[in-house]
Amino acid sequence: MFIKHNLHNKLVDALSCGNQKETYDIFFDMLQKYVSIRDTATKAPLENYYHGFINGIFTSCEKLISEYHSNYETGNGYPDITFKAERNTKAVIIEIKATSNDEDMDELATKALSQIEEKNYALPFLKQSKITDIYAYGLVFCKKDCLVVCKKLK
Repeated sequence: MFIKHNLHNKLVDALSCGNQKETYDIFFDMLQKYVSIRDTATKAPLENYYHGFINGIFTSCEKLISEYHSNYETGNGYPDITFKAERNTKAVIIEIKATSNDEDMDELATKALSQIEEKNYALPFLKQSKITDIYAYGLVFCKKDCLVVCKKLK
């Protein structure tokens, strides 16, 4: 496990262990602290803002993760974020969705996980014998709230 001295370390630890509740708690706390609802008041797709927000979080995690990719071609598509953790033994795949209507969050979370599986985003990780665990996450954002769903793929 990682030294838990900041939210970034805790987030990587939670994601790489499949801890859905802890992942939600950390993202929720960050959204409350660092995001204004005006940040998403743009004509650009909402998902773009949250994707950039998450990329920013991971910039300070380079000692904890490896092979970090954003919109990297894998399987039959482009997952939003992938990385390895814990000495390259665990892989994390994140698909981000965003909405302005909180009633859509559950459906979008299901779609995010389905997209990861249907487009075989885990395929390169499944071929690596050193990887013992693969976690797929659907992250759905709505203003300053989020929904986190996780599925262990290996």
